[in-house]
Amino acid sequence: AYRDQLAEEIPSIKKQFPDYASYAKADMKTVMSQFKREGELQLKATNFNTVWIENKGGFQFEIHSLPAPVQWSPVYGIVVNDFNADGNADIVVCGNEYNMHPYLGRYDASNAVVLQGDGKGGFTALSILQSGLFIPGNAKAMIQFPFAATMAIVASQNRGRLQMFVKK
Repeated sequence: AYRDQLAEEIPSIKKQFPDYASYAKADMKTVMSQFKREGELQLKATNFNTVWIENKGGFQFEIHSLPAPVQWSPVYGIVVNDFNADGNADIVVCGNEYNMHPYLGRYDASNAVVLQGDGKGGFTALSILQSGLFIPGNAKAMIQFPFAATMAIVASQNRGRLQMFVKK
């Protein structure tokens, strides 16, 4: 967090770091030194990719990162199906995040991504023109269901209309 943002939650930060330069040079241990830290739980994240997890059996799992276009924005909606009827699982994802702090800006580089599966665990991202799927905005969820003898996908958008896509 930047100094002013942290100071909104912990006012003493302004006294501990009177200027931006002193805060910029401090590591997290120094920043948090004024707090009692015995017994704290420290966790660390090592992978920020959107992934699929393969169950190898016997409680063994393998993590596979999805293609780059899926990594450009947060993913909130995922559906899996054989959308192109080739016998392989395909994935559709949607998501964006408009509720970030103004200093950070929005995370909105996605208009949904269709990933065509190769049956061996690999996926290829299709363009909007190839897939026909376009879900702009603050997309937050997606479901699929049978509809009129085919498959439909409905995507929701925060403060927006539902969008429905029907497989033809």
